Amino acid sequence: MPGALATSLDEPDRPQRSVSKTLKRAVSSYFVPRGRFKKLLESAENDNEADVYRRNSGHRVFTHADWAVHRKPSRYARHLALIFASRIFRSLIPPITAVTLISTLVGVYETLLKEHRLPAQWPHVTLALGQGFQLTAFALSLLLVFRTNSAYGRWWEARMLWGSLTNRTRDFVRQCLAFFPEDAKRLREAAVLWTIALPYVVKAHLREGNRLESELEGILTRDEVDALTGATHRPCFVLAALSQVVAAAGLDPQLRQRLDTNLTAFEDCIGGCERILRTPIPQSYTRHTSRFLMIWLIMMPFTLWAAYSWVSILLSGLFAYLMLGIDEIGVQIEEPFGVLPLGSFCATIERNLRELHYSNPEARFAALPWLVPASPTCSRASGSCDGADMAAGMDGGHVGGCACVCAQRWPAMDTSGEKFACSARSLDVAHSGPSGQGLPTTSHCTLS
Repeated sequence: MPGALATSLDEPDRPQRSVSKTLKRAVSSYFVPRGRFKKLLESAENDNEADVYRRNSGHRVFTHADWAVHRKPSRYARHLALIFASRIFRSLIPPITAVTLISTLVGVYETLLKEHRLPAQWPHVTLALGQGFQLTAFALSLLLVFRTNSAYGRWWEARMLWGSLTNRTRDFVRQCLAFFPEDAKRLREAAVLWTIALPYVVKAHLREGNRLESELEGILTRDEVDALTGATHRPCFVLAALSQVVAAAGLDPQLRQRLDTNLTAFEDCIGGCERILRTPIPQSYTRHTSRFLMIWLIMMPFTLWAAYSWVSILLSGLFAYLMLGIDEIGVQIEEPFGVLPLGSFCATIERNLRELHYSNPEARFAALPWLVPASPTCSRASGSCDGADMAAGMDGGHVGGCACVCAQRWPAMDTSGEKFACSARSLDVAHSGPSGQGLPTTSHCTLS
């Protein structure tokens, strides 16, 4: 099992200092309106509600700094020092306490019997099972290894499915922006917003306690959210909505087939996640492993007392923690959707898709500058454009005879032999334009 996974599960609770900072780096505020950006931060702070075992930094996506700390040789001392703060240790306190208590009772009984404080006919409870423990330890190890490897395979498959969902959403939106008709602005926006909604809906479908209405605020309208929450299978409802958007675009059959391939991939990812969620490792295997392990640990104090006396109490507790910890990690990652940082995945997808949407004109200028239409003769030394006109300006439109191109984000435009630059008071998400698109609300262009 990779060390990163074991570390995130076994790591003690830490202040959520890095959640907001990580999300602020992952979600560019330029592409997300202010209200929605605040929602993303709040949802990330509350992303640890799935399970008591899973309120941990494993909900963070690893950064370069995290990997540097993870590889440090000092990790051995750090992990040992924090053993009692470990979530795995805290979750195992009841069975560890039970094994330790049994070991203590064995020690007290044998001591009282040795000091003749109990009737002489009472038997000793120590057992010479050294060889038996050696034989059964091998079988127990095989059970635990198979259990943990099977659970890790489920965790990794879930991560692959969410990685595929991330890549496919980017590809689907890129194709919609490239292939939809130029005058189909509302269809483009619908394709982007419903695709953004998809991972949040899938996350709520796989986890308990997610408030979908709050998650989708700022993405879908109230009527759309009401229709979605009324559906029996909400991810399928989103796919149906995206299918209708594609159908309404009136694309060539070949282009439509390409988009439909991505919709089918979305459905495959959702089905794979449902399969993992609804089909655990066979229950008989899990139960037999637990019974074998507990019987083995309960019998251990009766064997250790003769050789280690009172030290056997400490050894029994230590061995119980080590053996039960392996089984506990397997149990926790068997259902991976409470361990994987789904909130961070959703935020990353939203940021990427909004960036694709709003930077699409810029990308077209960069790749196809010769398609920019010529400017009419400038009749004014300066002009201004609002957010909507700014969007038109990025597509080659002009306001007041001036090319409204923001020099901070788009290069100055040379049209009709005259060069125009922008004094640009923009690129601040404090204002997001009349349609909430994160575009500059005002920009002044002057003849240079």
